Amino acid sequence: MIDVIEAVALARENFLKLHSGEGVSEVRMAEAELDRDGKNWLVTLSYSNDEVSGIAKNKVLALDAETGQVLSIKVRTL
Repeated sequence: MIDVIEAVALARENFLKLHSGEGVSEVRMAEAELDRDGKNWLVTLSYSNDEVSGIAKNKVLALDAETGQVLSIKVRTL
């Protein structure tokens, strides 16, 4: 099973790969938790888009807790 540090690092790495060349910056971990059944890490990343200044956005990445594979990416409104 991957730990929270590895889950956050994998989420950030995959997020940056997916958004390469889109003007995304200041990617930060906002939240990380293991879901209730212990099967998935849910990592919320906060980021800025250089094209739209002053507005932070959030996405939640679900990662398999055993393999670290990204299962989903969703928009999160706070």
